[in-house]
Amino acid sequence: MSDKANSRFATTQTCVMSWPKLFEPEQFTDKKTGKTSGNAYYSAQFTIDPNSDDFKALKAASAEVAKARWPSRELKEIRWPWVNGTKKADDRKTKGKEDGEYQRGKAVITSKSGEEYRPRLAVWDGRSIDLTDDILISKYKSWFFSGAEVLVEWNLKAYDGVGANPDGITAYLNLVLSTGKGDKLAGGGAPASEVFKGYVGHATEEDPTDIPF
Repeated sequence: MSDKANSRFATTQTCVMSWPKLFEPEQFTDKKTGKTSGNAYYSAQFTIDPNSDDFKALKAASAEVAKARWPSRELKEIRWPWVNGTKKADDRKTKGKEDGEYQRGKAVITSKSGEEYRPRLAVWDGRSIDLTDDILISKYKSWFFSGAEVLVEWNLKAYDGVGANPDGITAYLNLVLSTGKGDKLAGGGAPASEVFKGYVGHATEEDPTDIPF
């Protein structure tokens, strides 16, 4: 089966970005020892309303990639590129930390790309501007902050699980466009009601897939 059949691009307009590492790839850093390990990646985390049309479209696109790769597999057996934000917030809270509260009630997508695949970056400053040179990057770098409202394009790809890890779908970063809007997340972060205030996006009761969330 071709790689093309196992991948698909998906976009969204209703994300809040956090912990962006989009200008220089970074390795994993152990917080206790300060040591780095593994490959370097560009990465960011995106928080989205699970009832929005955009998220349901992302689920549908992910399901298509999964069905193309594993036609007879039940969707509930697949690992998806999003997790339940409430569960993440609860996990943080049990550790005495309140910095995950902005994720409560949301879907959370952690996305990355290898250091050889730097994601395209753009901003909306009255018009769409691609950050194609150092001058533009210097001018707009501050727009890519934790809490920024962004539009994202992912490249969804199927992968085979290893050992106890199940087969799944990865959402590789392809393009991030910052609107320059949003409330900066600092320390404990802002409550979800504030982070998503005035959001572009439409809720719907229909779900095109039976993917659990």
